[in-house]
Amino acid sequence: MEDLFHVLIDLSEPDRAAEAARRAGADSAIARRALSLARAFDQCSAANQRRSPAPPIPDSEGRRFGTYQIERMIGRGGMGAVYLAYRVDGNVEHKVAVKIIGLPFEIQPFQERFRRERQILATLNHPNITHFIDGGVTPDSELYLIMEYVDGTPIDRYSALHDLPEALRLDLFRQVVGAVAYAHQNLIVHRDLKPANILVSKDGTPKLLDFGTAKLVDDDRFDNSTSTALLTVNYASPEQVRGEPATTLSDVYSLGVILYELMSGHRAFTGSLVARLDPDAERKQLTALHGDLDLIVRKATDPVPANRYSSVEQFGEDLLRFQAGKPVIAHPESAAYRIRKFVRRNRLSVGVALLAAVAILGGGFATLWQARIATQARQRAEARFQEVRQLGNYLIYDIHGGLQELPGSTALQEQVVERAVGFLDALSRDSTLDRQLQLEVAAGYQKLGDALGNPNQASLGDRKRALEMYDKA
Repeated sequence: MEDLFHVLIDLSEPDRAAEAARRAGADSAIARRALSLARAFDQCSAANQRRSPAPPIPDSEGRRFGTYQIERMIGRGGMGAVYLAYRVDGNVEHKVAVKIIGLPFEIQPFQERFRRERQILATLNHPNITHFIDGGVTPDSELYLIMEYVDGTPIDRYSALHDLPEALRLDLFRQVVGAVAYAHQNLIVHRDLKPANILVSKDGTPKLLDFGTAKLVDDDRFDNSTSTALLTVNYASPEQVRGEPATTLSDVYSLGVILYELMSGHRAFTGSLVARLDPDAERKQLTALHGDLDLIVRKATDPVPANRYSSVEQFGEDLLRFQAGKPVIAHPESAAYRIRKFVRRNRLSVGVALLAAVAILGGGFATLWQARIATQARQRAEARFQEVRQLGNYLIYDIHGGLQELPGSTALQEQVVERAVGFLDALSRDSTLDRQLQLEVAAGYQKLGDALGNPNQASLGDRKRALEMYDKA
């Protein structure tokens, strides 16, 4: 029926019955009730349009409240009017803001709300919350508060006028988050957070004001819901719009809306109260931000309170992580996301490490390549050496031995011996020969000595050179 009601109020009266019948189907009772609600909605809207404007607040200029005298009105809202006043006892020059209830003072619920605002402000002491100075009841039964005067600009306009970069806007906003967190620690929910209630002074300090709709979290004497007459619809949470009790998570939602407008420069919601009741349509409007900041805003403004940040402190901590380039809670858990954030956060260190790694890997590959080349060269040299050694053994042992048995081969034997001597001399000069090769070279010299002049076997008879070979051996 609720879904059907929202459809019907956007249609003209002639089209409603057919649409109600089509959507309700066989359930005619649902169709009748939805049509009745739609007609009641039309009557209420018409009555609101015909309603006479609220009576003006009596002129209070020049009036005195204690030691303060009113100079002029500086603001007006659902809970009353705010005036600029100054101290007149001559001791110090001091400007203050005086808030006087603007509703019929004989209405007990509003008197109770106003007294509670005085009580709430008296308990708060934070650099980003307006200081409470005094309060009471006039002889005419008017309720008033005297508060710190903030000569400032709403936070959204201040950021736009000074063209603040993203980092400074976030720094400004996190101070507001700290003030709200402090209020929550004192069991106070603001319930009406909006840019107009956050003024930035000339020195750049944001001040949170107007606790007129605030409530004590543990106080059950009053209804915890916020009257729609006192709501700022475009910043109220969905549960507040529906008339449900406001909690600290309602303030988280309102802060999320303020953050969206502060960072995007666009209004989050511009529709009616009824449009705010559609969570799907509502979330489709928050589309101007991207990346982690978009995820942070969407988590803070989730239509389901349990899906939002669990506290204002957690909201502020996630903003701090975002500014530091660290992974945020609002982003789904992902190893790739954490690695990406780490690399962006440590660009210089990671770059140096990568260069070092590339250099080390490059040097390692070069060393391995050179070692491989050296190994291959050594293997080729070893293979050639083995070939030469085999050739030497063949010349010394096989050919020369065979020639000794041939008659008339003396000249050829001498040539073979000379070649073999040259081969062995070349080998003996190699300082890298291992012990086994040295023994083979020595055996070769001994064999040549025998071939040249060993008297106990057939030889060339050159005993002098034979002795040289034996010496070398």
